[in-house]
Amino acid sequence: MFQIALRLLLLDITKVWEGEAQTIQKRGHRLDVDHVALTPGFLMGKSGKTLKSLSVNRITSKHCPIRRDLYLEVVMRREGKGTWGRIVGPLIEAYCKGLFNAFGDLYKSGAGLSYRDLEDRVESYTDTFKQERQATFDALEKLAQETGVEDDPTVLLLRLKYTAKSELAMLAADRSLRQSSAQDTQSLLEQVPIEYTGDVLSITPSKYLGIGSAATPDLIITNPPIVGDVKSGSSLERKHLYTCVGYALAYESQHKIDVNYGVIYFFETHTQTTLNSAQCYVIFLSDRLREEFLNERDDAYRVLQAPSPLPPLTGDLQKRYCTYCKYREECDKDRGPAQ
Repeated sequence: MFQIALRLLLLDITKVWEGEAQTIQKRGHRLDVDHVALTPGFLMGKSGKTLKSLSVNRITSKHCPIRRDLYLEVVMRREGKGTWGRIVGPLIEAYCKGLFNAFGDLYKSGAGLSYRDLEDRVESYTDTFKQERQATFDALEKLAQETGVEDDPTVLLLRLKYTAKSELAMLAADRSLRQSSAQDTQSLLEQVPIEYTGDVLSITPSKYLGIGSAATPDLIITNPPIVGDVKSGSSLERKHLYTCVGYALAYESQHKIDVNYGVIYFFETHTQTTLNSAQCYVIFLSDRLREEFLNERDDAYRVLQAPSPLPPLTGDLQKRYCTYCKYREECDKDRGPAQ
């Protein structure tokens, strides 16, 4: 995740989007602006009781196009089965965040390292990481065999190690650039301090925003204010950008500070034909993007107000969305044996 700091140094976002940032109206601290605050009626469930505010991930993780999964999880309190994404997501986040703890101070002493040194360090870090989570990797192996997902733990580990090596190479490049400059001696993370643990990540927005009281992005940068999240999948999607919008609105609500930018640290999975390291995407949180998130928020609460979930998907939609859904078996019961 060191590349986040590097990319923000290379891209002076406060200048790139300076004019556009001044035009943003839909702020978390501007509940008086149209559509920012959740309509009070949306907070009432089917029984007339006040609904618990939804987390950013529940609002944005729209796996099912009719949001039947959200209804089953929140209203009917069904847990569903483990899926590749549900298991791999937290695993990737833990591995990438762990790089900060393992290697964040690597070049503070000024020591030089060879490519072989970096490779040995990554191999050691990865071996320990896997040993500490062997049961999880065994579960992934079993799941891959049962479902036939286009991935397996071996390929996942290869991608993780490739990402780690790429990240450490960026630290080495930063050290080399600093050595060639007599003026700029601060390290990469000293110039762009990234908060990724602790209370600073816990955000408590206004209840009228309709976002849960423990909104927690994966990282925060305070100057300029930037919220970030670690995501994985076959490709970056619009819904991934919405997570940054949700956390930005929550941060604005609590701290009364404008948040104009977000970052997504995206890790590619589910493909055997390409190999890539994680990529950092810098996002301008425009009013248009905020409006899209707010529409998703309203849609989620609208679903929860229904007396029952919509019927499960069938036909081509079922093939497209249901194969790896954690509620597939639950929905199969309602479809019947013919489907």
